[in-house]
Amino acid sequence: MRNFRKWDVYTNAKNYSVIIYQITKEFPETERFGLISQVRQKELVGHQKRILNIF
Repeated sequence: MRNFRKWDVYTNAKNYSVIIYQITKEFPETERFGLISQVRQKELVGHQKRILNIF
């Protein structure tokens, strides 16, 4: 099997993940276990779906 890290969909999703984490890092500390965790979780699920859609 080819190295998935070379796939465009993987690199684009990875870059998107980094952007989401940078944005949510600037949220207030009071949102750490609320909004921040929800946004990051939804982003990770979206990342996995984008990878799996290529099969």
